[in-house]
Amino acid sequence: MGHSRSCLARLVRRIAGHVRHTSSCVGFTVIELLVVAGIISVLSIIVIVGQQAFGRGLLLANAASDVALSLRNAQVFGIGSRTVGTVSNAGYGLDFSIASPSSFSFFADTDPLASCGAPNCKPGNGYYTSADALVQLYTLNNGIEVQNFCALVPPAQWYCKQGGAGTIEHLSIVFTRPNTSATIGVGNIGAGFTNILGVPFTKACIALISRELTTRALLVTQVGSVASTPSCP
Repeated sequence: MGHSRSCLARLVRRIAGHVRHTSSCVGFTVIELLVVAGIISVLSIIVIVGQQAFGRGLLLANAASDVALSLRNAQVFGIGSRTVGTVSNAGYGLDFSIASPSSFSFFADTDPLASCGAPNCKPGNGYYTSADALVQLYTLNNGIEVQNFCALVPPAQWYCKQGGAGTIEHLSIVFTRPNTSATIGVGNIGAGFTNILGVPFTKACIALISRELTTRALLVTQVGSVASTPSCP
Protein backbone atom coordinates (compact mmCIF):
# COMPACT_ATOMS: atom_id res chain seq x y z
CA MET A 1 0.00 0.00 0.00
CA GLY A 2 2.80 2.40 0.89
CA HIS A 3 4.50 1.64 -2.37
CA SER A 4 1.26 2.38 -4.30
CA ARG A 5 0.87 5.75 -2.57
CA SER A 6 4.44 6.61 -3.45
CA CYS A 7 3.92 5.72 -7.12
CA LEU A 8 0.69 7.75 -7.23
CA ALA A 9 2.42 10.77 -5.68
CA ARG A 10 5.22 10.57 -8.25
CA LEU A 11 2.63 10.35 -11.06
CA VAL A 12 0.74 13.42 -9.80
CA ARG A 13 3.99 15.39 -9.59
CA ARG A 14 4.89 14.42 -13.16
CA ILE A 15 1.44 15.46 -14.46
CA ALA A 16 1.62 18.81 -12.62
CA GLY A 17 5.07 19.46 -14.05
CA HIS A 18 3.84 18.69 -17.56
CA VAL A 19 0.92 21.11 -17.19
CA ARG A 20 3.24 23.91 -16.02
CA HIS A 21 5.57 23.24 -18.94
CA THR A 22 2.71 23.27 -21.45
CA SER A 23 1.32 26.55 -20.05
CA SER A 24 4.68 28.29 -20.45
CA CYS A 25 4.82 27.19 -24.10
CA VAL A 26 1.45 28.65 -25.17
CA GLY A 27 1.65 32.00 -23.35
CA PHE A 28 2.90 35.41 -24.60
CA THR A 29 5.76 37.42 -23.26
CA VAL A 30 5.34 41.09 -22.37
CA ILE A 31 7.51 42.07 -25.35
CA GLU A 32 5.30 40.13 -27.75
CA LEU A 33 2.18 41.80 -26.36
CA LEU A 34 3.79 45.23 -26.73
CA VAL A 35 4.74 44.51 -30.36
CA VAL A 36 1.18 43.43 -31.20
CA ALA A 37 -0.27 46.49 -29.46
CA GLY A 38 2.14 48.73 -31.40
CA ILE A 39 1.13 47.18 -34.72
CA ILE A 40 -2.57 47.64 -33.91
CA SER A 41 -1.95 51.29 -32.94
CA VAL A 42 -0.09 52.06 -36.18
CA LEU A 43 -2.81 50.44 -38.30
CA SER A 44 -5.50 52.38 -36.40
CA ILE A 45 -3.69 55.69 -37.01
CA ILE A 46 -3.36 54.92 -40.73
CA VAL A 47 -7.07 54.14 -41.00
CA ILE A 48 -8.12 57.27 -39.05
CA VAL A 49 -5.86 59.61 -41.05
CA GLY A 50 -7.05 58.07 -44.31
CA GLN A 51 -10.66 58.48 -43.26
CA GLN A 52 -10.09 62.14 -42.34
CA ALA A 53 -8.39 62.84 -45.69
CA PHE A 54 -11.28 61.17 -47.51
CA GLY A 55 -13.77 63.27 -45.54
CA ARG A 56 -11.96 66.51 -46.37
CA GLY A 57 -11.81 65.58 -50.05
CA LEU A 58 -15.51 64.82 -49.96
CA LEU A 59 -16.29 68.25 -48.49
CA LEU A 60 -14.37 69.96 -51.29
CA ALA A 61 -16.09 67.83 -53.92
CA ASN A 62 -19.48 68.68 -52.40
CA ALA A 63 -18.66 72.41 -52.48
CA ALA A 64 -17.71 72.19 -56.17
CA SER A 65 -20.95 70.31 -56.85
CA ASP A 66 -22.92 73.05 -55.06
CA VAL A 67 -21.36 75.70 -57.32
CA ALA A 68 -22.10 73.60 -60.43
CA LEU A 69 -25.70 73.10 -59.28
CA SER A 70 -26.07 76.84 -58.68
CA LEU A 71 -24.88 77.46 -62.24
CA ARG A 72 -27.52 75.05 -63.52
CA ASN A 73 -30.19 76.81 -61.44
CA ALA A 74 -29.14 80.16 -62.92
CA GLN A 75 -29.41 78.63 -66.39
CA VAL A 76 -32.91 77.31 -65.67
CA PHE A 77 -34.04 80.65 -64.20
CA GLY A 78 -32.57 82.61 -67.11
CA ILE A 79 -34.01 80.42 -69.85
CA GLY A 80 -37.37 80.39 -68.05
CA SER A 81 -37.29 84.21 -67.87
CA ARG A 82 -38.44 84.26 -64.28
CA THR A 83 -39.85 87.66 -63.37
CA VAL A 84 -38.04 89.73 -60.74
CA GLY A 85 -40.51 92.16 -59.23
CA THR A 86 -41.82 94.06 -62.25
CA VAL A 87 -38.82 93.20 -64.43
CA SER A 88 -39.21 90.45 -67.03
CA ASN A 89 -36.77 88.75 -69.44
CA ALA A 90 -33.91 89.23 -66.98
CA GLY A 91 -30.91 86.94 -67.13
CA TYR A 92 -29.74 85.07 -64.04
CA GLY A 93 -26.19 84.29 -63.04
CA LEU A 94 -23.48 83.82 -60.46
CA ASP A 95 -20.87 86.37 -59.46
CA PHE A 96 -17.53 85.65 -57.76
CA SER A 97 -15.69 88.56 -56.16
CA ILE A 98 -12.17 89.08 -54.87
CA ALA A 99 -13.74 90.83 -51.88
CA SER A 100 -15.72 87.73 -50.78
CA PRO A 101 -13.61 84.57 -51.18
CA SER A 102 -15.89 82.49 -48.93
CA SER A 103 -19.15 83.27 -50.78
CA PHE A 104 -20.70 83.90 -54.18
CA SER A 105 -23.82 85.72 -55.37
CA PHE A 106 -26.83 84.36 -57.24
CA PHE A 107 -28.36 87.40 -58.95
CA ALA A 108 -30.84 88.62 -61.56
CA ASP A 109 -29.26 90.84 -64.20
CA THR A 110 -31.82 93.66 -63.99
CA ASP A 111 -29.61 96.73 -64.41
CA PRO A 112 -29.86 98.69 -66.62
CA LEU A 113 -33.58 98.32 -67.26
CA ALA A 114 -34.78 97.50 -70.77
CA SER A 115 -35.83 100.60 -72.71
CA CYS A 116 -36.79 99.44 -76.22
CA GLY A 117 -40.46 98.87 -75.39
CA ALA A 118 -40.74 95.57 -77.28
CA PRO A 119 -41.87 92.32 -75.57
CA ASN A 120 -38.49 90.71 -76.17
CA CYS A 121 -36.45 93.55 -74.63
CA LYS A 122 -33.92 92.31 -72.09
CA PRO A 123 -32.47 94.27 -69.17
CA GLY A 124 -28.95 93.87 -67.85
CA ASN A 125 -25.42 94.11 -69.11
CA GLY A 126 -24.00 90.62 -68.54
CA TYR A 127 -22.21 91.19 -65.21
CA TYR A 128 -23.09 91.86 -61.60
CA THR A 129 -23.33 95.30 -60.03
CA SER A 130 -24.84 96.49 -56.76
CA ALA A 131 -27.86 97.76 -58.74
CA ASP A 132 -28.79 94.22 -59.83
CA ALA A 133 -31.28 92.12 -57.85
CA LEU A 134 -29.50 89.78 -55.42
CA VAL A 135 -31.47 86.53 -55.28
CA GLN A 136 -29.28 84.73 -52.74
CA LEU A 137 -25.81 84.91 -51.23
CA TYR A 138 -24.28 81.44 -50.94
CA THR A 139 -21.62 80.82 -48.28
CA LEU A 140 -18.90 78.18 -48.63
CA ASN A 141 -18.40 76.31 -45.35
CA ASN A 142 -15.73 74.11 -43.73
CA GLY A 143 -12.88 76.52 -44.51
CA ILE A 144 -13.35 76.23 -48.29
CA GLU A 145 -12.80 79.40 -50.32
CA VAL A 146 -12.69 80.59 -53.91
CA GLN A 147 -8.96 80.52 -54.62
CA ASN A 148 -9.07 81.86 -58.17
CA PHE A 149 -11.39 82.69 -61.05
CA CYS A 150 -10.51 83.31 -64.68
CA ALA A 151 -12.06 84.21 -68.02
CA LEU A 152 -10.67 83.28 -71.43
CA VAL A 153 -10.24 85.53 -74.44
CA PRO A 154 -9.59 83.16 -77.34
CA PRO A 155 -7.43 81.57 -78.32
CA ALA A 156 -5.43 81.34 -75.08
CA GLN A 157 -5.42 84.62 -73.15
CA TRP A 158 -6.70 84.13 -69.60
CA TYR A 159 -7.61 87.01 -67.28
CA CYS A 160 -7.63 85.91 -63.63
CA LYS A 161 -7.94 86.96 -60.02
CA GLN A 162 -4.40 85.59 -59.67
CA GLY A 163 -2.03 85.40 -62.62
CA GLY A 164 -2.99 85.42 -66.27
CA ALA A 165 -2.67 88.18 -68.86
CA GLY A 166 -4.48 90.65 -66.61
CA THR A 167 -6.08 90.88 -63.16
CA ILE A 168 -9.84 90.82 -62.65
CA GLU A 169 -11.70 91.45 -59.41
CA HIS A 170 -15.01 89.77 -60.12
CA LEU A 171 -16.36 87.22 -62.55
CA SER A 172 -20.00 86.95 -63.64
CA ILE A 173 -21.63 84.10 -65.57
CA VAL A 174 -25.12 85.00 -66.82
CA PHE A 175 -27.78 83.01 -68.68
CA THR A 176 -30.50 84.83 -70.63
CA ARG A 177 -33.37 83.54 -72.76
CA PRO A 178 -33.79 82.18 -75.39
CA ASN A 179 -30.28 80.67 -75.53
CA THR A 180 -28.69 78.17 -73.17
CA SER A 181 -25.30 79.83 -73.75
CA ALA A 182 -23.61 81.93 -71.07
CA THR A 183 -22.50 85.53 -71.07
CA ILE A 184 -19.17 85.69 -69.25
CA GLY A 185 -18.35 89.10 -67.83
CA VAL A 186 -15.53 90.41 -65.66
CA GLY A 187 -15.05 93.61 -63.75
CA ASN A 188 -12.83 95.71 -61.53
CA ILE A 189 -13.58 98.19 -58.77
CA GLY A 190 -15.58 101.09 -60.18
CA ALA A 191 -15.85 99.59 -63.67
CA GLY A 192 -17.29 96.58 -65.42
CA PHE A 193 -16.85 95.17 -68.90
CA THR A 194 -18.01 92.10 -70.79
CA ASN A 195 -15.19 91.87 -73.29
CA ILE A 196 -11.57 92.87 -73.74
CA LEU A 197 -10.21 94.16 -77.04
CA GLY A 198 -13.66 93.67 -78.56
CA VAL A 199 -13.51 89.87 -78.15
CA PRO A 200 -16.08 88.15 -75.90
CA PHE A 201 -14.97 85.67 -73.26
CA THR A 202 -15.58 82.06 -74.25
CA LYS A 203 -14.71 80.17 -71.04
CA ALA A 204 -14.65 80.75 -67.29
CA CYS A 205 -12.92 78.84 -64.52
CA ILE A 206 -13.61 78.87 -60.78
CA ALA A 207 -11.09 77.20 -58.43
CA LEU A 208 -11.93 76.23 -54.84
CA ILE A 209 -9.34 75.52 -52.15
CA SER A 210 -9.63 73.76 -48.79
CA ARG A 211 -7.80 74.35 -45.50
CA GLU A 212 -5.44 71.54 -46.50
CA LEU A 213 -4.62 73.45 -49.73
CA THR A 214 -6.21 70.87 -51.99
CA THR A 215 -8.02 72.37 -54.97
CA ARG A 216 -10.86 71.57 -57.33
CA ALA A 217 -12.05 73.74 -60.19
CA LEU A 218 -15.00 74.08 -62.54
CA LEU A 219 -14.60 74.97 -66.21
CA VAL A 220 -17.62 76.71 -67.75
CA THR A 221 -17.85 77.17 -71.51
CA GLN A 222 -19.80 79.77 -73.43
CA VAL A 223 -22.26 77.10 -74.58
CA GLY A 224 -23.17 76.44 -70.95
CA SER A 225 -21.35 73.17 -70.24
CA VAL A 226 -19.74 72.69 -66.80
CA ALA A 227 -16.85 70.29 -66.23
CA SER A 228 -14.57 69.47 -63.28
CA THR A 229 -10.85 70.18 -63.60
CA PRO A 230 -7.95 70.07 -61.08
CA SER A 231 -7.20 73.80 -61.24
CA CYS A 232 -7.62 76.99 -63.25
CA PRO A 233 -4.95 77.91 -65.86
